[in-house]
Amino acid sequence: MLHFSIGISFIVLISVVYGSTTNDSCQAGWSKPIDCHITVGTACKDATFHLNLPEMKDCEKPEIFWDAPTNNLTIVFEREMSGKPYNLCIEPVFCLKNAWYHDEWTGRQIRISFLTGSDKPTCFRNRKGTNTMKFTFDAGSEWQCYGTFIRYSYKN
Repeated sequence: MLHFSIGISFIVLISVVYGSTTNDSCQAGWSKPIDCHITVGTACKDATFHLNLPEMKDCEKPEIFWDAPTNNLTIVFEREMSGKPYNLCIEPVFCLKNAWYHDEWTGRQIRISFLTGSDKPTCFRNRKGTNTMKFTFDAGSEWQCYGTFIRYSYKN
């Protein structure tokens, strides 16, 4: 009987997290970083992930694996204040309908067009005195692929 109730509890939990109507916002779930790689999962319409993990700060080419991407994932890239401007470069991301950079100085969202068939990164320059840059990735409401990589790097 114990095995049966644990199984039912697991099914109820999965139904609540993944089977509910997703008209809400939430924090994305994530795994512990291993070798400059982190897996992120989303279970709502608009998920947010604050990337300020000490384990990822010294990585030369870190990557985020977005598991079963659907709806929106906003990533806030946070970096220690250096007082100097820097570039955040993102390699093309697949399984997306759209992607945007949030320009905090103008308040505008700027659509990102990754070059199809290219591995050339698209770079964005932060403003002096800011330590965050925010991007939203839209995978659409219907599941299309098992996952996608978001590979990025910082350049001075």
